Amino acid sequence: MQLNQDVAYLTGFVIGDGNVSSKSGNYLVRAVEENEIFINSFAELFEKVFNRKPKVYFDRYNNSYVAWIHSKQIWEHFVNDLEVPSGDKSTTVKVPNWIKICDESIKAAFLRGLFDAEGSVIPIKNKSKNNVQISFKVNNQVLGSEVFEILKKLGIDARLYLYEYPREKFSMIHINGRERCKQFLEKVGFNHQIKKQKLIQLL
Repeated sequence: MQLNQDVAYLTGFVIGDGNVSSKSGNYLVRAVEENEIFINSFAELFEKVFNRKPKVYFDRYNNSYVAWIHSKQIWEHFVNDLEVPSGDKSTTVKVPNWIKICDESIKAAFLRGLFDAEGSVIPIKNKSKNNVQISFKVNNQVLGSEVFEILKKLGIDARLYLYEYPREKFSMIHINGRERCKQFLEKVGFNHQIKKQKLIQLL
């Protein structure tokens, strides 16, 4: 398959807010999102890349929308070609090697998918001025560190924090201030319209 920006974006989002699994010969790829408009646009992009459109349903127990598809062929693409681990991946997944060696546009598209899934836009208020922060958190120190390195390669000034507790390890990335957040918007950005509009309004 052709490894382009669309594929990189889908890979990033599935790593962040999706999963691939195979149980009893049942090959599943799915993504989860709270916003219905966004998950439908994700499904349309998925169809553009794989020529099959995922079904979408509302999971009322988790108050979110799920795009899913059963396909061994697409599952194999994600696992073998795109390097997304099957099953519980939260603590083991890494930035795929093909992303690391691709050009900046591919890296940016991958990060855009990840930040659409796991990124947050946060208004920061204090006595002197109003400011903004983009925050990214994953329960995986290796993935967080690798994302931080890609941000640096793209010229985006960020801060990496690694936390370790007896039962939990996680990483956080903060992009602080209007100028740094403008860098992110210009070089990576969001496809998620709610996050994108919130950031633009705060800038």
